[in-house]
Amino acid sequence: LSLAPDGRMSLAPAYDLVFDTGQAYIFSMVRDKAGNLYVGTGDEGKVYRIDPQGKGSLYFQSKELNVFALALDSAGTLYAATSPDGKVYKISGATQSTEFCDPESKYIWAMAFDAEDNLYVGTGANGVVYKVDKGGEKSVYYTCSDNHVVSFFRDGKDLLAGTSPGGLIVRISPEGKGFVLMDTPLEEVHALEADRFGTIYAVASSAKGAG
Repeated sequence: LSLAPDGRMSLAPAYDLVFDTGQAYIFSMVRDKAGNLYVGTGDEGKVYRIDPQGKGSLYFQSKELNVFALALDSAGTLYAATSPDGKVYKISGATQSTEFCDPESKYIWAMAFDAEDNLYVGTGANGVVYKVDKGGEKSVYYTCSDNHVVSFFRDGKDLLAGTSPGGLIVRISPEGKGFVLMDTPLEEVHALEADRFGTIYAVASSAKGAG
């Protein structure tokens, strides 16, 4: 049952346990076209693969503590970003990985691919977005006025970025030019999405509890 603020009770959505990673934290998730779910965890830097039937297994073991971001390219290959002092790994199969890129940043918070399979990497604490080509060569794509770029959403050819601790939503053009769509009153824009009408939705939070 769910209890509303006005005291009314109603049936709550049902939920089932799909898979227990046994880890302290789950930081990132992505689903491939076959319905397999990849889960990035902490504090042991593990990625688990969970099939549509709910059977899970260890897919990648990082040397770093946390896997804050996961992304799939057009071929369905998984990429994992680790922190702190982390790197981006290309994972071709269970326990089969190679280092793809080293952003040389303390934290890697977000990743997204474009239609040409260029990878965009959101980092902290200098607020830099890197563009990484298919060969793993990186270049600075955009430098934000905020400290951390923590979330991405592809909006056509543009890249939307959410930041922390200033709580900005930034639209970045294909040329790497950005402008602030919204300066939220909260500290972190943790997730971004858009509907088919072009309306943008953002999940923002604050250490003070408002969100």
